[in-house]
Amino acid sequence: MQAIEEGALSGAFVLRQREILREMFGAEVQAQVAAALSPDTSRAVLGAHGNEWVPVAAVEEFFVAAARATKTDVATLHERVGGLASERTIRTVWRVLMRLTSDAQLMSQVPVLYRKAWNRGTLTGRMVGTRDSTLELVSWPDVPEFTMRGVKIAVAQALALAGRRGAIVTYRRTPDGASFAVRWS
Repeated sequence: MQAIEEGALSGAFVLRQREILREMFGAEVQAQVAAALSPDTSRAVLGAHGNEWVPVAAVEEFFVAAARATKTDVATLHERVGGLASERTIRTVWRVLMRLTSDAQLMSQVPVLYRKAWNRGTLTGRMVGTRDSTLELVSWPDVPEFTMRGVKIAVAQALALAGRRGAIVTYRRTPDGASFAVRWS
């Protein structure tokens, strides 16, 4: 029987999230978060390097500890930190996204971004209307809520940075992963 690969997030993205959390809340909160982590999570998240993968479960534990330390809801904190991390990543590494002129071109790059951020599953997309797209994440049954929310955050941020206003991204779990409905004005 073949082992199923554990889902993981890019170490570079995790480093950016840690940096943003420190900027937002300071070194004292960062120390509180570090003290609350299990040894395995501490090694995975705090010892992360940009060229490796960090298990989703460890990143999520990090966010739970950060939410407790900042007295914030995990989803709200993830939206804030993940949004800034996505923005910085897109502005530095994916500047070309900002120059794409058509919505179809822009949405064609979302799966490329996904492959750089996550080690599991495949994201595909298609335009279904003028400012309406569907993204399908497959080959990741039982994808964590944290991952689905992370994809939502990154897609909304990419659209905003490319000048698409009022982006709304919703998602639902599917038997093989997740489906995302994306709309903008």
